[in-house]
Amino acid sequence: MIKPWQIDKIVEKLGITLNSEQREIIYCDSREIIVGGGERGGKSFVSALFLVTRFWQGDLFWIAAKDYARCEPEFTYVADFLQKLQAVLPDDIHTPRNGQWWMALKKGTGPDANKSTIIKTWSLDDWRKVGGEAPDGIIAAEAAQDARHEYTRLSDRTMEKRGWLFASGTFESSLGWYPELFKQYQLPNQAGVSFSLPTWSNLVIYPGGENNPEIIRKKENSPSLEHFMERFGGVPCPPSGIVFPEARNHTHVTELEIVPDTQIGLAIDPGYAGAYAVEAVQISNDTIRVFDEVYVQGATTEEVIAICEHKWASWWKPDYGVVDIAAKQHQAMPAVIEVWQKKAGLRLRSNRVLEAEGRDRLHGFLRINPIDNHPRMLIDPKCLGLLSELGLAPNPFTHEAAPYRWKEDRAGNIIGTAPDDKNNHAIKALTYLIIDKFGHIDRRKRKKKQESPFALVEKV
Repeated sequence: MIKPWQIDKIVEKLGITLNSEQREIIYCDSREIIVGGGERGGKSFVSALFLVTRFWQGDLFWIAAKDYARCEPEFTYVADFLQKLQAVLPDDIHTPRNGQWWMALKKGTGPDANKSTIIKTWSLDDWRKVGGEAPDGIIAAEAAQDARHEYTRLSDRTMEKRGWLFASGTFESSLGWYPELFKQYQLPNQAGVSFSLPTWSNLVIYPGGENNPEIIRKKENSPSLEHFMERFGGVPCPPSGIVFPEARNHTHVTELEIVPDTQIGLAIDPGYAGAYAVEAVQISNDTIRVFDEVYVQGATTEEVIAICEHKWASWWKPDYGVVDIAAKQHQAMPAVIEVWQKKAGLRLRSNRVLEAEGRDRLHGFLRINPIDNHPRMLIDPKCLGLLSELGLAPNPFTHEAAPYRWKEDRAGNIIGTAPDDKNNHAIKALTYLIIDKFGHIDRRKRKKKQESPFALVEKV
């Protein structure tokens, strides 16, 4: 475990003065740390300093991100710091134009003269090249842009050496697994801890911190306090009025494999300008497993079928399909149901589904079953269209928050009894499937018929 005086010595030698937000992060001894950074808050600087204050405690450290370019700021800071500490020579720092960067720090003299501590970058796209490496510590740069399973893989790599994982990212629309994990790690007794690194903590750019005139001006001119705190305060502020607030990344989203000897169905909601949603589903033990999807804009039914056949060639054809009853209609063109039957050989089933009843049924499958403590719906992280509608990821077309929401007034109060009818194509597709497979909710309370006391007397 790192000692405070050891960090003091390195920070002092670098001539760095830490502010309170930076100091709390750098001196944290948790094995897993999540940092939410404001715009220009100094995430790369703090991430690099966290590694540099611990470089002598291991033989291998990674700086990992979605691609190599996103690793460069942290690597550059680390190289600069270690050169100031005379821990690495310029000739031992390798920064090729393309691909992996790395540096080798000599251990010293004597028996360790030929040993080095290696610090290297890794692109998550090159994960298969990692092999059996077990790092002592990992910086996950721009981690909010990673998929949850990619972050989990990084965390798993720290197990062998009981190493640490330091992740930093910016909350883009505050949707997805990263802000969820951030909020979870704000609670006590968790696997990790989380910190905000606001823009005004960068005192080099904003002397005076939160009282800097530019920070005050930006706060006054922001659309809302929530927007300001998300963008500059490093605090997640998810959109309000989401129709399915019980949906959670850590509960409902997991990598799914196709279950052998189990039927595969398609849940379909045709659309053109909004989205054409096709959800690939299996039902196992009364749990709906959405393992893949096709979610496209501006495509005809014929084009969508071609996309599905190409994407899912390994298991095509599906056993059944469900669609909106409106798919039977002819609108100056062949009905959607007819096209699917002709082009894909798939006879789609359809039922009339009232929107409110469909939402109720989907709520039920998303809620946690109190008996086994699991939901009855699981979603693969590849299903970005569905996840965006549930408020768990940005929209795959605009990369901005676009969940299925209730209508609200300017004060944020819900108005009306129905949500805004958009950003709900994959959700509607699943409600068609749920009603088809599990039926409607019977709200009628069946009361036991009571006989009159006179009838009882007559029987006697």
